[in-house]
Amino acid sequence: MPTLQWSDPHARHTLTEHKAEELSCVVFFGSLGDFFSYNSGCPQGWMQISERDRPYSDGYWCGDGKGFNIYYSETSTVTLTLKQFIPMDYIHFENLFQAPFKFRLSYKTLRLEQAVLRYGRHPASKNRGELAPGSLCDRFFTNCDEHRCAVQSPNYPGMYPRHITCHYILRQTRYVPYSRPLISVVQKNRLKFNVKDRSALPSQGIFPQGLQIWNSCDLVHDFLMIYDGNSTDAPLLLKVCGSGEMPLVTSTGSEMLVVFTTSRFDEPTSESFMPRKMGFELDVKVNYLDMDSQRFARNRQCVFHIFSSNNRTGDVTSVINSQPRNSTCVYLFHGEPHEVIWIHFRKYEILPKLGHYTVNLTECINPLFIYEGNLYDTRLPYNAPQKITKLADHCTTRPPPMCAREYRYSRQGLASGVKSCTRNESYIANGSKMTVVQFYNESTAALGMDFVLRYEFVNTRPGYRPSNDSKCDQEAISDGYSHRTGRFFAPLTSVLYGRWGHTHLKCQYRLLAAADEVVRITITKFRTASRYCYTTINNFTGSYDCETHGRRFASLIVSEYPWNDIEVPRLCTCDDKVLPIRYESRSRELRLKFDVSNMDDTHDFYDFMFEAQYEFIKKMSCKREQRFQGTSGEIVFHHLNISDERPCNNYPWLLQTSDSRKSIYFRIRGYDHLDRNCTSTTRLLIFKVGRLRPVGVLCPDPYSKNVVELFSFAWRGSGALEEQSTDKLVLEVTSRDQKNLYPQIGPHTLSWLQVSPARQYDWASEGIVMGCRQECPELGVCISEELWCDGIHHCPSGHDELIAHCFFQSVPWAYIGVGSTVSVLLLFGVIIYGGIRLRSAGKKKTRSPTIPTLPTASESLFSSDKDAAERDGHVSSTYSLDYSEMDYVTTL
Repeated sequence: MPTLQWSDPHARHTLTEHKAEELSCVVFFGSLGDFFSYNSGCPQGWMQISERDRPYSDGYWCGDGKGFNIYYSETSTVTLTLKQFIPMDYIHFENLFQAPFKFRLSYKTLRLEQAVLRYGRHPASKNRGELAPGSLCDRFFTNCDEHRCAVQSPNYPGMYPRHITCHYILRQTRYVPYSRPLISVVQKNRLKFNVKDRSALPSQGIFPQGLQIWNSCDLVHDFLMIYDGNSTDAPLLLKVCGSGEMPLVTSTGSEMLVVFTTSRFDEPTSESFMPRKMGFELDVKVNYLDMDSQRFARNRQCVFHIFSSNNRTGDVTSVINSQPRNSTCVYLFHGEPHEVIWIHFRKYEILPKLGHYTVNLTECINPLFIYEGNLYDTRLPYNAPQKITKLADHCTTRPPPMCAREYRYSRQGLASGVKSCTRNESYIANGSKMTVVQFYNESTAALGMDFVLRYEFVNTRPGYRPSNDSKCDQEAISDGYSHRTGRFFAPLTSVLYGRWGHTHLKCQYRLLAAADEVVRITITKFRTASRYCYTTINNFTGSYDCETHGRRFASLIVSEYPWNDIEVPRLCTCDDKVLPIRYESRSRELRLKFDVSNMDDTHDFYDFMFEAQYEFIKKMSCKREQRFQGTSGEIVFHHLNISDERPCNNYPWLLQTSDSRKSIYFRIRGYDHLDRNCTSTTRLLIFKVGRLRPVGVLCPDPYSKNVVELFSFAWRGSGALEEQSTDKLVLEVTSRDQKNLYPQIGPHTLSWLQVSPARQYDWASEGIVMGCRQECPELGVCISEELWCDGIHHCPSGHDELIAHCFFQSVPWAYIGVGSTVSVLLLFGVIIYGGIRLRSAGKKKTRSPTIPTLPTASESLFSSDKDAAERDGHVSSTYSLDYSEMDYVTTL
């Protein structure tokens, strides 16, 4: 590498005639007087570099040229001009004598394939743009998605000229249907961006390292300005200088302008004695987005309208284009009148892209505001009244509450297993309009904002029209002709679930068939967030049952209503293990009850749901009255040729007292179902109204001498009932033979009584008092007064028909009075007559006749064989139905 020494105070050195495929490299050292400032210039002398066929630039270097100062030319001729104006003994700052002018340079030529930093390696060579005619450094870049475009400072990677302004226009002309191109510039290699931003003079003090922006670049006046368009009239996205990684800057459209400006004077001082890259190189990227995307500000207007008619739920993300300073992005949410808006942030990050903001985030730089109502709605007429309520405002130090788990799990593909966001993590507008405004006092190219906002238009209706002004109840009534099939499902609105603050949900779906129809349903879907309930099979009824092991569960109960006020549950499911479930009713009315318990604030209709299909089919239901209400009665289950054609064969029976405060006692020949003498497959199931599981199971046998007695109550020691509402019992006859679902019945005779406790505890007197006069002492109960001495044995022992109780009731009192008067008169007559006879006759011994004994009871109602079992004392079992349900189940 040849070396030239400086000797003449007015010297000009020209390096010329290198080949077109070569590049000149000039390295110079020395001291060129004092450097005063970037504005005052070089009064003692300077150095100037010019190239052939390039416009003249009046930029100069002076001062101490320490380190490696390298200049890479771009033409065949390079000229260095040195000037000296002031003698060597000129004294400058603080009486310091300046060193004399010294200068030395070395140069060499490089082949273009060796200049890989500037041109790249083949075949991935760099597209440095097309130089504008007659310009020093203006360049045009077109369709950088097809080329490896590199925006470089003049003479990169060496020293760039002084007092120049370069314009780099990036334009995308390739058309992609329904897409919009966005152009970005970035440099992730911190060694490839070095635009001088501070002085090396000792008096200037210590300056921060890294990239600087805006006014921080006005000291040296070397900086880049990036515009969102093709001219300086477009919005300015960033003004940057310094050294480090250049952040991503993105346009809103197909054009971008990069302007590079340098000061007139500078000192050729490198920061180290090692060779380094000067100037900058920016990589260019192009992204095509859908024209309807909300990821960029269309026409530089960052205003977005989100309608529930397009999407009921979705994500709104921050725009990927760079927003200029003092701009806003407005998100307007428009719902239907019956909807409210629920939003929450899955992600909200403030990303300082430059070192200036890593220690300066205590200020409220880019605030966020959330309003109820539509603010900045350009579709409204001018000065139209707007009802606006501010819900919240947030800032750098007060970010909005976030539901980050949704974002984290969604990126991992596990969104289906994550809990929903709660009200405490969200914002809810009471109306159907909401506005979110993000202010950008600082450009997002310098202070990035990255957020993901989840929105949901919540339908306050359950997805169907509820019946009877309820929240979620629904009914379907058949007219017998047109309305044949349909579908029921759980309410599809968050306002009824845990997210809205509710812990319980109960919905009822009523199906009413025509007089000649029954209902057939198929449960096709069921989902629950609870793991503490299982669907089992009840061994007595053969129907599905719910086995719960915790407080939180969801269940779907299917019930029939053979009578309007009497519920007879038929099956229950609480998971999806046995789906689909099909059931055909025996009566006209069927109801489904969807019950969810103990929800927390993360549960939504995604967590608890069901779906069922129904059909009204032609089939006669039972028209016979099988409801018995009164003080006593008898049911006879006859032996019949049972088939599915007889609608009453499997219809339930209802026993009901005439007084709701009374209870039921009944007896039937047979055994308990656990008795070893029970050999029949027929079972009599006793249910409490509204209970799915039986409270009693009997094995009836009409030929047995044993009698089973049952009470519908359980007594406390005080005489009060353990279980209230014991005035009704539902009875069903079924078979344990799976091959014969219709049992061979009877004839079985079941007799029942309305009873009440014979003794009650009187709290006032603190003692046991008699409860009634009509008592069956062997049972400890009172029967109705009308049953006392009615000629029928109601008490098992016949106590209610004893002559001691019933004699005086059997003789009319009017006749007794008349007979008594006649008897008195006859008595006087007999006395007179007897006296006369005694005188005429002698004493004579007389004998009184024996009074015949009356029967103690008439024929009992309970037996057809003269109550042989009762008279022989064969009452085998007496049971009190304490309503601890028969929960013998088979787990599926």
